[in-house]
Amino acid sequence: MYAILVTASLSVLATGEPHPDVRSDSRDAIHFYRRCSQQGLILSGLTKPGNYTIQTLILNIEAEFIWNKGDPVQFYLMAGTTMRLALQAGLHRDATKVQSKLTPFQGEMRRRTWTHLLQVELLASLQAALPPLGPTIDSDTLPATNLLDADFGPDTTMLPPPRPISEVTPCSYGTFKRGVFLITSKIVLLHHRLEVPKYQVIKDLDAQLISAYNQIPAHFLLQLRLLVTDNPDMMIKRLSLALMFHRSRFMLHRKYLSLPSTTDGYEQSKQASIEISVEILRLQALLHEAFMPGGPLVRDRWLLSALSMQEFLTAGMIIYQAVDQHEATDTSPVPFVSRIELIKLLETSHTVWMQTDNMSAEMQKAAKLIGLLLIKIGQSDSTRSDQMQNFPSIFGKKVSRWCRNNADQHTRRASKCFCTISTTPSTNSGYEL
Repeated sequence: MYAILVTASLSVLATGEPHPDVRSDSRDAIHFYRRCSQQGLILSGLTKPGNYTIQTLILNIEAEFIWNKGDPVQFYLMAGTTMRLALQAGLHRDATKVQSKLTPFQGEMRRRTWTHLLQVELLASLQAALPPLGPTIDSDTLPATNLLDADFGPDTTMLPPPRPISEVTPCSYGTFKRGVFLITSKIVLLHHRLEVPKYQVIKDLDAQLISAYNQIPAHFLLQLRLLVTDNPDMMIKRLSLALMFHRSRFMLHRKYLSLPSTTDGYEQSKQASIEISVEILRLQALLHEAFMPGGPLVRDRWLLSALSMQEFLTAGMIIYQAVDQHEATDTSPVPFVSRIELIKLLETSHTVWMQTDNMSAEMQKAAKLIGLLLIKIGQSDSTRSDQMQNFPSIFGKKVSRWCRNNADQHTRRASKCFCTISTTPSTNSGYEL
């Protein structure tokens, strides 16, 4: 119960609304609920998981991820410990494949818990840039059945037939995400291997990932525009699936960007990286629009703390490099997007960075860097100049004048470090929950 209250309080804190408990504000309530949840876990005998121990730990992990995002290793250690306790509880084995006294209801809930824990543990490994444990476990747990909560209960003796995939249930999102998640797990493991894989393996995984994403029903796919009539919960799920798909492909292909353009066989990865970067910047603009005051997801701004900003910055640098390389011919490196549209994507990305509330130091640097790249391209207009004059003067000078004097120098530095940024695992390269 206290773990649920922590998550709810974090949502209230992100919206800026007063906490329902008038005895304290949101931050004090979060500290109190966290302490009570942790004490309850200790008193219950943490090393001997009970009926709700794993579920409580998962809620605590997700709360810590949002609350203490600056410490990804703690998040990683908590997820790894929970995964090992889940192994002790036998969640990696399906109730129908082992002799047990578990009821159909218990078996189904264990499937849901195991599936969710695998995704949380993978997210933790990505945040810490360390190998995940879940994909290495030999498990026969089946995916959750596509049923409504009202379709079964503790007294159910036999689960009813699953509902069609066209019908949205509490398990639909996890079921469709599972196909993309399994391929993402393979990509993450491949990313941490010491030896360089054969390029055919990269091509095969890319084809499998695209195939898995194409199997998702249309009502779970992200549209080009967000409609105010759409359900906010469905919007979040669509955005989550799209982000996981594009980030997984990005991780798969980005290491080949540092290779010379004359290298044979890698052109597919370089072209794919540019196309993925276009989609990521479009998603950035879409997210910004949705979370703005009056947007459909304004009450879900807590999700912003669960999103990584590194991919948005790296995508902007890839687009800049592609535009810069084709400057002489005035052509676009992407067949379906013109060069002018690519520059507009960079301009929109810069506007998003500048309009972000409570910008962290990382976001401020990202906004400055994107502004430098735009100045280098020569597309800076009076609006952007006014924005940069209002940029916080934490760098000692007005950024607008500083950028004009140092654009060339810092763009060269950005180009030199570009390959390092795009090929090194990031401590903030996580996926959304």
